[in-house]
Amino acid sequence: AQVNIQNLILLPENVIINGKIDPQIRYRGIYEAVLYNSQIDMSGNFTIPVLNLPNIEIVDVLWDEARFCLGVTDMRGIQDNIIVKFNENDYKSFPGLDAPGIASSGVQSNIPISTSENEFNFSLQINLNGSDQINFVPIGETTIVELESSWISPSFTGSFLPTTREINDSGFSAGWKVLHLNRNFPQFWLGDQYSVEESS
Repeated sequence: AQVNIQNLILLPENVIINGKIDPQIRYRGIYEAVLYNSQIDMSGNFTIPVLNLPNIEIVDVLWDEARFCLGVTDMRGIQDNIIVKFNENDYKSFPGLDAPGIASSGVQSNIPISTSENEFNFSLQINLNGSDQINFVPIGETTIVELESSWISPSFTGSFLPTTREINDSGFSAGWKVLHLNRNFPQFWLGDQYSVEESS
């Protein structure tokens, strides 16, 4: 019999992101460029949902081959190794992302799943350099993002504006809360039928 293996994408129930962004202005001739370093803490949790999808049986899922995937659009900005703490165990991340629809590039960790457990918690830290902008995708059933920076003239763009923001002479702070009902992709799917980046 022919075997067809597909990716089953499972998104987290809750995602909490706290970030501190330190900007720097660099000059080349008369041109000004804004660069930044961001220290980002991310945490959240998964549960195994009722997989009410056609042509899939839960007994056919290769849980011991599960991968934790993190999309990063510019890999050159990663400054430190990314360690994923998953249910109190530490896992190294490796470059290369085999999860179409999540991101075009990023890192992943091989983390086998035991279906005898009901709750899966994760946390990680990212030290990331970038320029001009930083974007997040609301992949949680509930996604909360809290950012602060000494940059005094931020612009907020994308699919979701901040629910709270404060800007003064010492910088800004901003917060977002996005529900899965606010975006156009579900919490799990087979293959590459959805793309999440449009909701950043």
